[in-house]
Amino acid sequence: MMLNQRHFWICAFCLASAAATPPAFARLWNLSSGETVEGEFADLHDGAAVLIQAGRELTIPLSELSADDRTILREQVRRKRIADARQVRTWTDQQGRTIRASLRQYDRVQVILLKDGRKVPVPLVTLSAGDREYVQGLAAQEKADALAFAAAERGPLTSWSDFNFGPRVWKIEANDRKPEHELEATLVAIQRDEILYTTTSGAAGRQAKQDLSIDDLLYLAAYREAKRLRKEDIGGRPDLRRWSISGASGEKYLQARLDRIEGDAVVLQSPEDDLRVPFLSLPDADKQFVREELARRGSELPAGWEPVEAVAEAPPGRELREWHVKHLEPFQAWVHQLTPDRVELRSKPTDVGGWNVELAQLSSDDLEYLRNKFPAESRLNEQLCPHCGKGLPTYVYSGEYGNACPHCQQWVGEPLPDKTPERPDSLTRADVQRILQEARNEADQQRADAEAARDVEEFRMSSRSYRGLFKLAVFLVIAVLSGVGAVITFVVRAVSGHGRRR
Repeated sequence: MMLNQRHFWICAFCLASAAATPPAFARLWNLSSGETVEGEFADLHDGAAVLIQAGRELTIPLSELSADDRTILREQVRRKRIADARQVRTWTDQQGRTIRASLRQYDRVQVILLKDGRKVPVPLVTLSAGDREYVQGLAAQEKADALAFAAAERGPLTSWSDFNFGPRVWKIEANDRKPEHELEATLVAIQRDEILYTTTSGAAGRQAKQDLSIDDLLYLAAYREAKRLRKEDIGGRPDLRRWSISGASGEKYLQARLDRIEGDAVVLQSPEDDLRVPFLSLPDADKQFVREELARRGSELPAGWEPVEAVAEAPPGRELREWHVKHLEPFQAWVHQLTPDRVELRSKPTDVGGWNVELAQLSSDDLEYLRNKFPAESRLNEQLCPHCGKGLPTYVYSGEYGNACPHCQQWVGEPLPDKTPERPDSLTRADVQRILQEARNEADQQRADAEAARDVEEFRMSSRSYRGLFKLAVFLVIAVLSGVGAVITFVVRAVSGHGRRR
């Protein structure tokens, strides 16, 4: 009877050990290629199954296993993670108190420990930093396993052209700060522990990866793969060329190909991203390439994109245009003031004075810039020139006598009765130099006047300071003299009183 009882406890111990530890799982694993591999499952690491075959490790990616074997392996991984998590360990709270227990359940708020057959719920925030990291590691491992099997089921990405690089709905899991919620945004960059995004309203933000759902993590993996495929595809295209792009930070160059037309802009496709550029902001060489490429593709040229007919310019007119390109265009970002027939430009916003330039001397691109800068100015709206038929600012017609067409330089309207205005094509080289020198002299004079005004103001301030110091000195002298007089009076009275007593 005693022997039977001993056998009973031995059997019970063996059964308990078998329940606590997952059994060895040596079997034939079927690969997607049709081959088979015999081995014992050991672990899952970086999206691959680790098998033990004849005492050595063998790594097989999940995507190479058959669908049925992936289902079997998923269950084995789940049982292994549960067995590892339920091992008895020492738990410590923030006050240093300890408890020996096994983990039964956990989430982002609390853990449930098993101590002597009794469940003990413990808030996660009350645990020590090491125990919180341990629980977070279990949660991260569980999500990594689910992500690995989901990626294997999805399969590799074969094309980037249909991939959605634009806005999508992200499902953000609940944490200790925010409940579960959704976010519509466009992915901008993937960093080590977080992602950068922009919302549909243009606001920028960042989100921790650990709070993303499995679908969102799958999207990140596909995003990287799509970017790689795009770079290989676009980077090898023979129609790549260098484009000149003007922006707020200056001119830059971009290797890209012309993809399509959207409204008044061209969409350039680079190995990294798509860029939408207004057609009118392109230099003449790029504009001509766009026209030729659209003609080669058989596409219709949008209205307003036709090339401007060349107009023969007299040497003085060409001199003014060269001066405009050299001096005016770099400063057009500092438009200061618009008058009825001219615009004042400054090289810097803090400059005193600037360059007064007639609107008739500006190019069509500069006039377009002024329309965006002064949208309420109706005189900047275009009409047609009767000579060349090109768009013409209505300031030419706003006065009684008109002005010159900025395209063909032909005079529109009647000349002034008492004085014939100087037309650009009637100026000589000496006139051009005189105009430029007068503009420089006027700007220098304005700067000198401003400096003189500052000197006068500084002198006034210093004079006030000197007067204040003088008054203070007089007051101190009077106070000292008054004190000395009081002391002398006191001494005299004391001596006189002493003499009378004697």
